[in-house]
Amino acid sequence: MLLIYITIFSILILFSWTSNCSYFINYNRINSYKNDDSIEFSNKVLDIFNLNNYSELNFNCIQNKKLLPDQINFHPPFPMTIDYDFQVNFSLFYEKKSLLTLRFQNIKLFDTNNSLFKSFDKLIFFKLEFYYSDLKVLNNGQDSCVLKSSNSTFKKIKYLCFALSMVYFKKTCPLFLSNLKISFLNFNGLSNSLLKRNILEFIQISNSSHLYGIESLQLNFYNYKITKRLIDSHMFNKTEIWLYGIFDFMDFDDDFPKLIPKSLNIKTEKFLSLFKDGGRWLSLIDSNIEIAIYLTEYYKFPEEDFCFFKNIPINNSHLLNPPISSLNINCTCTILHVLANFIKINISKKYRLSIYTQNKLKTIGCFDPVFYKSCNLQEKLNKWVVSYDEYSVIPETKISDVELNFLIMKVKQTRVNCALNKIRSNLEKNYREVNETFFDFFRLTDDEEDDDGQKEMPDF
Repeated sequence: MLLIYITIFSILILFSWTSNCSYFINYNRINSYKNDDSIEFSNKVLDIFNLNNYSELNFNCIQNKKLLPDQINFHPPFPMTIDYDFQVNFSLFYEKKSLLTLRFQNIKLFDTNNSLFKSFDKLIFFKLEFYYSDLKVLNNGQDSCVLKSSNSTFKKIKYLCFALSMVYFKKTCPLFLSNLKISFLNFNGLSNSLLKRNILEFIQISNSSHLYGIESLQLNFYNYKITKRLIDSHMFNKTEIWLYGIFDFMDFDDDFPKLIPKSLNIKTEKFLSLFKDGGRWLSLIDSNIEIAIYLTEYYKFPEEDFCFFKNIPINNSHLLNPPISSLNINCTCTILHVLANFIKINISKKYRLSIYTQNKLKTIGCFDPVFYKSCNLQEKLNKWVVSYDEYSVIPETKISDVELNFLIMKVKQTRVNCALNKIRSNLEKNYREVNETFFDFFRLTDDEEDDDGQKEMPDF
């Protein structure tokens, strides 16, 4: 009888092991022929399909421990929730000396109280990525974002990436990133265009800066308005921030505390796209930071663009570094205004890029007192009196149709005049005729408007 029990018990153990290890059969078979010499040069990928309970996953089923996977792709059979019960044991990888990439897809919910994000504290080289999922966040199973208790223990994540295929939401609870020391956080696929609308904004939680430890943030976007609802001043203070993409607007609301990043790096196509509010956003970022701008265009700071930078704060000590290629010209009054801080303040040696920019400005004549005086910067600034309201975006609910009427244009009249000056300058440089009737029409002078705020179309 005892022999029968032992036999049955052995069969159950064998069956259990076989069942748990069935997800590794293909991986073990594919890698069985590899010898130790080929291990270093191989990219070993493990695909986990149709696993319902991730706590059952046993990586000890990998037969050769020298052939641990470099990448694990998880393919759930149905949309899953990353919560406390979603647990995977990665202890076998603690001593792995090469990069391990974990890729999850088909995730419908992330809970602030989840076990997965806290499972990687002991992994040395590690990336966590999410694809084809929704960044919908619950707080302990509830659709709320109330901080009930604060934990002083932080867990490490080297690299956390949300891919181009993610779906984002406004009013996202940021607490799913709390108590994590994240070396690199990356959000991709942000967009607000006719082709794709995918907007991420975080709920603001006062006095919560101590909950976050995000060292570096990268945002990849297209036609996107950057606001403090995205770059939350509580979450990303002392964070190195990278912004990559095509800007719609930089709109840092006064209602939120100043953003205090470690540094700000911007890569975009057009320099002027950063200054649709005249540069006012610079006043809502902490003064003593270095800002690096990388462009795909060759921008020369022409004099006719001066008015585009009217709202750049003159009492802020930010260090705005354009591409050095943009300074391979003689100094202009526009450069003196936009980069005034390089002339006014002493720059710490720790800001190497800014020291290089300052030296470049010296070589192109921007420190010449005679030239500086000739620019009459204050007189130029007074010419372009701009209020922030003139740059405010009109709410969609107040626009009755798609037709662009001159009442709408008049809201941004100062910027229209800047554009007209630029058009005039380009025509004159190319010895083209300047049609004064055309320019007078778009200046929208009050004495020529009818009762509805419309102008009669002139004959060109």
